[in-house]
Amino acid sequence: MESAQRLVNTVSSHPYYTQKLAHFVFETSSAAVGERDIKSGMGKLLLSEEPVFEAILQGLTLHQKRVLRTIAVEPPINLCRICISANID
Repeated sequence: MESAQRLVNTVSSHPYYTQKLAHFVFETSSAAVGERDIKSGMGKLLLSEEPVFEAILQGLTLHQKRVLRTIAVEPPINLCRICISANID
């Protein structure tokens, strides 16, 4: 049960990704699922979704890409300060 909860938490309870990650973990794990199996499955999931992510990224404007990059790079506390100073809700 603990492994199942870790798997669900890894994809923030997103139904599609939970199912897909479970599929990849099931394909590669032995009798007991461990952290290594979940990490390996997550790597496979990300690779399988790469074309979708690329298509989404290509459809973004330059400004949207900059915002996305900032979100990916900046620690959350810095993002809060940026939003407050820019008066963004």
